[in-house]
Parts: sequence; C-alpha cells; structure tokens
Amino acid sequence: MSNPEPTSGQATHTSTEWPAVGQRVSTEDCRQGTVRYRGTVDGTADEWVGVEWDNPAWGKHSGELHGRVYFSCRTPNSGSFVRSSKLMPPRSFLQALRARYTDFGIAKHDLQLSLGGDSKVVVETVGWDKLNREQSQLDRLRVAGLIRQGILFADAPGEIAETAPAIVDLDLSENLFTSWEVIVDICRELKHLEQLELNTNRLDPLPPVPQFSDAFANLRVLSLSNTDISWSEACRLGPSVPRLTTFSLGSNSLTQLDVEPSVAAEAFPHLTNLSLDNNALSDWQQLESLSQLPCLQQLNLRANYFVEITAPTSGFKQLTSLNISKNRVATVYSVDQLDAYPALDALTIHGNPALDASGTEQARVMVIARVGRIKTLNGSEIERKEREDSEMYYLSHFVAGFANADEEERQSKYPRYRELCQKYGTPAVSQTSKETVLDDHVTVTLRDAMRGPTLKSAKHRILGTSTIRSLKNILQRSLRVPAHKQELYCVTKASDKDELLWIPMDHDLREVNYYNVQRGDELAVVAS
Repeated sequence: MSNPEPTSGQATHTSTEWPAVGQRVSTEDCRQGTVRYRGTVDGTADEWVGVEWDNPAWGKHSGELHGRVYFSCRTPNSGSFVRSSKLMPPRSFLQALRARYTDFGIAKHDLQLSLGGDSKVVVETVGWDKLNREQSQLDRLRVAGLIRQGILFADAPGEIAETAPAIVDLDLSENLFTSWEVIVDICRELKHLEQLELNTNRLDPLPPVPQFSDAFANLRVLSLSNTDISWSEACRLGPSVPRLTTFSLGSNSLTQLDVEPSVAAEAFPHLTNLSLDNNALSDWQQLESLSQLPCLQQLNLRANYFVEITAPTSGFKQLTSLNISKNRVATVYSVDQLDAYPALDALTIHGNPALDASGTEQARVMVIARVGRIKTLNGSEIERKEREDSEMYYLSHFVAGFANADEEERQSKYPRYRELCQKYGTPAVSQTSKETVLDDHVTVTLRDAMRGPTLKSAKHRILGTSTIRSLKNILQRSLRVPAHKQELYCVTKASDKDELLWIPMDHDLREVNYYNVQRGDELAVVAS
C-alpha cells in the first residue's frame, strides 16, 4: 500500500507568512523538513508548526495528536509539532553568500591566539587578514559552497550578477528549495556557471516543457542526487542544459528508465558521464534507454538491485567504464555478457554474490578471463602477464570442469573458449581428480639464498590443484615469510645425474601440478 499524499493544514495564514504550508524549514541542529500544518493544537493556546522531517527518526507521530489528525506524512511517524521560534529563518542567496564568505563571519578577536594559556600575550595569526580580504571580494569568487545554508529565496533582479558574477562552481545542496523557478532566478545571473549541485533538495516536479531560458546555458556538470527526480523528468531538463557532460542522479529511488533511447539521446547529446548509483534498478533491460547516448563513456550503477546482466543488442559504442559494484549479480554467466560491450576497458564489479563466493583472488582471475577487453578491474590495472596467466589458468580449469562436454557445449558455457584456444592452444583434458594429493610428506625448506644453507624445514601436505599464490599464503603462516617476499623453487634431481635442478615456480596463478613436482622433490623458499 502506498503512503498517503500529505494534506495541507487548514491554519489561517497569508501567502507572505513564514513558515507556510509546503515550505521547507530547518532547525539550528540542521534538521530539515517540510511544513504540513500551521495553526493551533487542541489544549494549547499558542500556534504550532507541523513538520514532516526528512529523517523519520526525528519524528514522533504521523500528524495526529490526542485522537485528532492535523496533517499526514508520506513516511509514517516522521512528523512532529514545533514552535516557529525553534526554526531558523530562511535566507536569500546573497544573505547566505555574504555570511559564508565575507570575512568568513570571523571577528578580529577570533584571529588572535594566546600563547601558553596566558591571555595577556596575544599574537595575531599571520595570513588570515589577507585570506579574509581575498575571500571578501565576492566579485572574484569562482567556487561557492553553500551547503545547508537555509536558502529559500533569490534576490532582486540584477543583485546577484552585480555582487558575484564570477562564480563557476556552485553547491546549493541541502537548502530549502522547492521551486525550480527560484533556482533559475539565481543561476540566470551567473553567466559563467559550469558546475551546479542541488543534492538533497525536495524540488517540485518539473513542468512538461520547462521554460528556463538560458539559466543553465553553460552548465557542464549537474548533480541532482536525492531529489526524488525521475529519469523522464531529467530528460525533460535536457534542452535547458545543452552543454551537459556529467550528470549525477544517485539516491532517487529510481526503479525504471522510462524514456525511449532516441529521446534520451536527443536530450543529452554531449553527456559522457552518468551516475545512477544507490537507486532501485533491477532489470538490465531498462538500460536500453541509455544505449543511444552518443558520447556516454562512464556509467555508474553502483548499489542497485541487478541480479542478471544481459548483452546489449546495440549501442553503448563509446562506453569505456562501468561500475556495477554492490549489486546482486547471482551467476558468473552474467559476467560473460560484459564482453559484448565493444569499448569497455574499466570495470568495477566487486560486492556481488557471484564473485564473493569465489574469494577475491579467484574472482579477479575469473573476471579477467571472461571479459577480454578490460584493462582495469576494481580500480587496479591489469598487466599483460596477469591477463595471460588468468586466461590460461581459467581455460585449463574450465576444460577440467567440462571434461565430458563437446566443443559446442563448452563454447555455450564459456563464450571466449574458442578465442582462448586459438590464443593458447586447446588444453589437454585430464580425468584426474581435482583433489590430487602430491605427497603427504613434501619437504619445504627456507633458505636465504639459492643453494644456501637450510634455515628451517617442514613437511607439508600439498594439493596439486593449489595455485602458487595459495601455496605461498600457506607457507607464509608456517615459515613466517610474507608471500610477496617469497621466491619459490622446485628442487629436483636431473634424470641421469646427481645435479640438483632449481626450477622457479614464478607464475602465481598456475597450479602446483604445472611444475610436475614428484615424490622426493623439495620446495625451497628463498626470502627476498
């Protein structure tokens, strides 16, 4: 059942009174909410303000008191009554800007230090006066951070342009805006504005055809995270931001991208970076709406609800970077589909059930082997040797797992099977058990140099299918030598001589079996 839409209280007040029903308010301790009622409450003589708080934990009820309903809330138990004296009076843009940047609001005595706790010995802090003077010159200010400053109004036409004309980067997150018109009135006067953040403002829905003139004509970066905007609304905004390249729409509870691909492409012809993190998207097919964005290079889908990935039918020709971490991807076969993105070279995919079950090292090997184009995985560069080792290791393990399957079945289960066979050759199919034990008594020695004296010796039970990396981790615990400082060798006799051969076991992703360790051989660890 959906929560009821909030109802306006029936208190008597004029449109010029503050706070009015529907307006945003904040308290001294930075709690923000929306006014749902203003008037008297039974049993009291004074006027009260009924507020639905952004954080439900701040609420006490849903707008009812002693059996009477005064207002309703979108989220149950997120409302309470407060006196207007407890609410911070709202400010205009310039009031907030001057309070924040004119001398930082710092008095002369705040720029002095007392030495040794002696208030009689006062030293003025060097440089602060100069810094204050520079920041006080609002006409030169280029970056303005006005987060949580209680801004509700614009200023008289022309005043912002006259006072702070040089602003390029403006952060108005967590203020009291509900009206797009107020934001337009502010931004229209900032002719050089290129970056705008409006995160966590509860904005009214956009009109079907926004008439924002040239307010955002030069905007290149826009963030509307946690504003409850939909993808269709965002696309209606497109013609007003003709130069937009970076767009953040995180934490908006998005469940669908309900716009035709051609419409989205027309709305954002220059968009290169789109962030849809922390939403509720669960159907990979919804991404079709983004497929024709002509310049899209980076797509952030972190912390959504995707369970399955499907290959694109078309589009995404420029997509080079994809973040799908912290989702619910359930099978490794979904990872195979990512190889179909023609330009993908950077992938972030940690925090998904299909990979977490394998462990970090095995998951990395699997993803590298299944997605052939990527050069960076989870922020770490993939070296040529790591790719080769991963592909060879995974190919041999895959074939062992499908020993009785024909080539067509292998290809269907692993789309890169033929490609890797052409690259490395078809691996031999072994019927040997995966848990082959080399020997219950393999001798492992620790030395400080090749052919040097033995410093420590131990017997180990070693599985042939263990990777060299896994073996080093085991030896790290028993020999007290960090894995990254181990040089591992198989010491074996030449077939017809007494000479000992030192065979380096230097491919961390290969199995111990690869080095043909035999009964009586020694594994030597040289600490580097």
